[in-house]
Amino acid sequence: MRSPKRPVRRRPSPTQEIETPSKAGFKKWYVYIVGAITVFLIVVLLLKGGEEKKETPPPPVAAPVQPPVSAPVASTVERGGTEGATGALEPAKKNYLPEITSVRLSPKIVFPGTVIKGEVEASDKDGDSVTFNYEWRRNGVVVDGAVSDELDTKGLKKGDLIVLFVTPFDGKEKGRVRRPRAVTINNRPPEIVSAPSTSISNGRYSYEVKAIDLDGDKLIYSIENAPAGMTIDAGKGVIQWDVPPTAGVGYSFTIVVSDGDAKAFQGLTLNPVVENR
Repeated sequence: MRSPKRPVRRRPSPTQEIETPSKAGFKKWYVYIVGAITVFLIVVLLLKGGEEKKETPPPPVAAPVQPPVSAPVASTVERGGTEGATGALEPAKKNYLPEITSVRLSPKIVFPGTVIKGEVEASDKDGDSVTFNYEWRRNGVVVDGAVSDELDTKGLKKGDLIVLFVTPFDGKEKGRVRRPRAVTINNRPPEIVSAPSTSISNGRYSYEVKAIDLDGDKLIYSIENAPAGMTIDAGKGVIQWDVPPTAGVGYSFTIVVSDGDAKAFQGLTLNPVVENR
């Protein structure tokens, strides 16, 4: 019987190099290092190429061609200039403000019911036509509806202060507001409306003076240069005089009616006839 075969162990040839574990680890790290360097160089090249592309200016783009514009007719633009035949906007001409040169009120003496008129003069360097805006004030309060150059003071009272404010306007802009000197509604003096009596009856003279005051003031009656014995009721205006038997002719005196601020006068002369008693 044959014995079983044993495995044959072969010795390495003298030319075959046996790879040790240390050599295998070195080769492995070598491959990693080479690969990392290669990747780094590739990344550097790619970044450099990107920067060169950014620095390269883009080709110029041709501007769009605008169609020709037909020349418009010259027109004036208010406060914006004038558009000429070439279409260019020329600078606007400066507008000078209108100016009031004179303003006054007439008449100078005003009573309730008097119509006050504002007399205004103005100039404009541009030669523009100037109009006026009027504002009347009574004791600091605007008078409603009073927008013309006249103010009717009917219904106003003595002592009221009237002021007029005037604003010039040249059609574009308003000028400086001006006002004349204020006026005060004056007191209306009383008025004697009765005719004087000159008759003497039974040696006695009597005359009741009639007077009115449009301001409603209380009236006081008196006599200047009254002959001896002649009296007058200060509240009612009744004159009484007992003519003396020896009276002569030409007794002249003056009746005075006062409202406290103004006076009314009436003069008369009596020529009594002396009666035999």
